[in-house]
Amino acid sequence: MLLHIVNRAPQFGEAASQALRVMGPEDKLVLIEDAVIAVLDQAWQGWTLAAERIFVMEEDLEARGLLALVAPEQRVNVNTFVKLSACCQQAISWH
Repeated sequence: MLLHIVNRAPQFGEAASQALRVMGPEDKLVLIEDAVIAVLDQAWQGWTLAAERIFVMEEDLEARGLLALVAPEQRVNVNTFVKLSACCQQAISWH
């Protein structure tokens, strides 16, 4: 299982789309920094292709006033992110 970390919003770059294309069936994806604004775009292909394997950084959501838009089970805080990283064989950052 790989952990894909994306820091750019799907609307402003190809990083999220590229990560989705190479994700295996057990892989997880975490949206951090500006990538969290993907929650404003319900048409983003990630929500259709792998919504149950996509997590969003809680602190970044809160900083942008978007916390209420994401279900608690889909959020990760710094501690949960570290645990998720430790469970994965490798982490890949997409910029």
